[in-house]
Amino acid sequence: MSTAFIEIPRLVRAEFVKLRTVRSTVITLIALTVPALAAGLFLATRLDPEPGRPVNPEHLALTPLVVAVFLVELAVIMLGSTVLTSEYHSGMIRSSITAMPRRGRLLAAKLLAVTLLSAGFGLLLSLVVLAVSVPAVQAEGFEVPLTGLVPAVVLGVVLYLPMLAVFSAAVAAVVRGSGATFTIMLMSVFVLPNVIGFVPWAGDWLERYWPPAAGFEVVLHSDKAGVVSPALGYAVFALATALLVAGANQVLQRRAAV
Repeated sequence: MSTAFIEIPRLVRAEFVKLRTVRSTVITLIALTVPALAAGLFLATRLDPEPGRPVNPEHLALTPLVVAVFLVELAVIMLGSTVLTSEYHSGMIRSSITAMPRRGRLLAAKLLAVTLLSAGFGLLLSLVVLAVSVPAVQAEGFEVPLTGLVPAVVLGVVLYLPMLAVFSAAVAAVVRGSGATFTIMLMSVFVLPNVIGFVPWAGDWLERYWPPAAGFEVVLHSDKAGVVSPALGYAVFALATALLVAGANQVLQRRAAV
């Protein structure tokens, strides 16, 4: 049996311990998560369909969740970047590499840790917000089917947030600094998707296939013309993330642990 099957689970447990014991990280994550959850729950209790207009009960029930996911991206980006930048900042990366000289496995364990945390968090966020929004829509006299779009969006949340965390961790592995990582991720996720469409000649293509924006379609499930399908959008995001992780691994292998 390969030693990876023994080493990586042990390393993942160690990463969970590190994340729990870094107080500043825990406080920051809570500070970023609570407003997003509060916004989702607030919207879920204020669902009031406009009289005379056609209503899609599924869209109405899912809107608070989509807003909460959009806002909680900041916390997920922070989680993904912290798993590496905190060690570079404190110098603990030297101890980590000494304990596990195979840097590829060390990186894999860190990425697996943030993947599991983000997936669990996404599922919990979805269940909490929908537990409020679905009954609120039903109270307005609409039936919200729990087969179809609702489980598809929940699955999308559970898939998208971990990929975003891994994407952020890979960026952190390359640039090291928490400030630089956070700036790059803010630009990639929140700024560029809104301005990249103005690029001459290639603007429409870039706007459609920009990885974080395309990946978010697995949550948004937009029915607008010209938007990639959720499956294709997520595939684009996953491919970009895989290439970035491969690059991050090469950088980690060659760079001194200082």
